[in-house]
Amino acid sequence: TALIAEAAHVVPPIGAQGLNMSLADVQKLVDLATDAQGLGSPKMLDAYARARMPDITTRVQGVDLLNRAALASSPNLRALRLKGLQTLHTTRPLRHLAMKAGLGV
Repeated sequence: TALIAEAAHVVPPIGAQGLNMSLADVQKLVDLATDAQGLGSPKMLDAYARARMPDITTRVQGVDLLNRAALASSPNLRALRLKGLQTLHTTRPLRHLAMKAGLGV
């Protein structure tokens, strides 16, 4: 049994990262199933876990950081967050890089 999607990693709805992770989970399982590694075998499930863990860990940590920044009560941290968002918004290459990372591209 593979625990996937929102059952595996509950993520607040920031930038649709929960949806993106869920779709990537399903795609990886489909890829592994077509590679004839034995559907549901320990080998297939281990390959799935190894393939998905880096992306999941990175996204969960990123979403956690964004949540903490959004909830910051310190005026200095709020100003820093605002400056970072303004920089992201006004710097097209940086904005595109962030969008690609969010989509898992």
